[in-house]
Amino acid sequence: MNRAMQYAGVAIFTIAAGCASKGYQKSESTAEAARTTKSAVTTLAESTQAGVASLDTLFGEPRQDLPARFESFSKDVDAMTLANTKLARAVASLKTTADARFKAWDSENSQLSNREVRTHAEQRRDEVFAVWHQTEASIDKGAAFADSVAAQFADLRKMLTSDLTPGGVQAASGLADKTRSEAQKLIESTKGWIERLDAAIESSSTGPTSPPAK
Repeated sequence: MNRAMQYAGVAIFTIAAGCASKGYQKSESTAEAARTTKSAVTTLAESTQAGVASLDTLFGEPRQDLPARFESFSKDVDAMTLANTKLARAVASLKTTADARFKAWDSENSQLSNREVRTHAEQRRDEVFAVWHQTEASIDKGAAFADSVAAQFADLRKMLTSDLTPGGVQAASGLADKTRSEAQKLIESTKGWIERLDAAIESSSTGPTSPPAK
């Protein structure tokens, strides 16, 4: 065998080895996308909690210092909007990454020649897919709810921008109560999203790495 053929053989082996590693790399990529989404959910819950607190202050008695209260409320509304945008981007990335991972997994399983091995591999793939499908469905529904809550906060801000008076605040108090109730439901529901994301991460992560040897 001449040197050129030896180099070609090494190159082919290297490429094949690289292809073989892509499956678990894609798996870890989906786990990382889920971690990013989990962080976005946590930020959303915190910003919504802050929004509820400033809402309570704005509509609390006595109706005084309204401009300062309103500015604090307005900043929290902006933070909620940014948190929703961050979550939407994270969810979109999560879906794209997961889709690529499962397509690659299907392709790799189709190349298995042993029927028993292929059957076990496909069963495992289906188990993990079920976890991810439930996670994506939950987060999708939750993100839409979060948008609705943020819109309610934004509408209250618009309403009071034109009528920041004790009477105006009183007139909007019923709407504020409804918005507060929806926000509290949202905050509580994020706990379930995080649980599902944790399950998705566990199903796909390659696990922790050992600490470096001393």
